[in-house]
Amino acid sequence: MDKKENSKLSRRNLLKVIAAGGAAATVGVSGCTQQQQGTTTKYACPYCDKEFESQSKLKTHIQEDHPQEISDIKKSGVITWEPEKCASCSRCLMACSAYHDGSISYKISRILWEDDDYIGQFEFRRPLLCQQCDSPECFYACPIEGAMYIDEETGARCIDEEKCTGCGECVEACPFEPTRVLMKADGDAAIKCDLCSDREGGPVCVEVCDRNALTYVTSEEREGGT
Repeated sequence: MDKKENSKLSRRNLLKVIAAGGAAATVGVSGCTQQQQGTTTKYACPYCDKEFESQSKLKTHIQEDHPQEISDIKKSGVITWEPEKCASCSRCLMACSAYHDGSISYKISRILWEDDDYIGQFEFRRPLLCQQCDSPECFYACPIEGAMYIDEETGARCIDEEKCTGCGECVEACPFEPTRVLMKADGDAAIKCDLCSDREGGPVCVEVCDRNALTYVTSEEREGGT
């Protein structure tokens, strides 16, 4: 099932897929990256034709030479989570993988589980979501032009899997621990939350959460401070 076909999934059919695959979902996240030997990675500035040998040099260049471009980056929408409403059911993870890849697997979900959080004596799993940073380190770290881009409508920091080489630089650049940018199981490309930017109904995880623990805050709402 390809992405275009997934985008036509109705809410009812999507929930059927989740229900059927939930028991077979496999826990785990691939965090491995592969680098080819004998190659030199260059970090291209997204605002000019200069290239740098390290992320730190690129970051310094952008801060010093392109301050206006940084401030002009569209603020992204973001998905927020309310722990008091969450039942740790994992429907959001399953819906994410079902929509993006057509199958149920925690390994390919763009949402992570944190398994070692406890409330009292009970283990409580919580979803870890991309924060769609105002200054996206993953975006600046990508050495391949167009492999990471800013969605014009939602502002989401997205990955073009066809252009991504799987170098893992964006994974390493993510400021969060654990990283919110993941590698596909085959190592061919990185993946992350894209706010389901090509989906008419918005983020699928928000739609399938029957406890309203997830909320989609649009870029316009964030800009306005609401």
